[in-house]
Amino acid sequence: MSASVLFDAPGPKTVARHRAYAVASIVGLLALVAFAVWKLYDEGQLAYALWEPFVTPKYLQFILVDGLLETLKMAFFSVLFALVIGLVLGFGKLSDRAWIRWPAWVFV
Repeated sequence: MSASVLFDAPGPKTVARHRAYAVASIVGLLALVAFAVWKLYDEGQLAYALWEPFVTPKYLQFILVDGLLETLKMAFFSVLFALVIGLVLGFGKLSDRAWIRWPAWVFV
């Protein structure tokens, strides 16, 4: 069963039009990136002194190793905390007791 029930297969003109749109989009994006790089170069924003912290090994080690590790640890504990709080409040909203259900409902 190769035919789709949701739409008809595009014809040759539509395929050609989609290819032209794709090529025009890629050319437009490349022109936009080239313009941005040109403006950055023109304003002196591509000077080595401005980008030096991103290529110094000591800074790279701090950013990629230490910073990434701390970010991942914080993300893990945030997700864990959110999961626990969400479960407690979800069960609280399902409670038959109003003094548990209403504070959970207000918080959520």
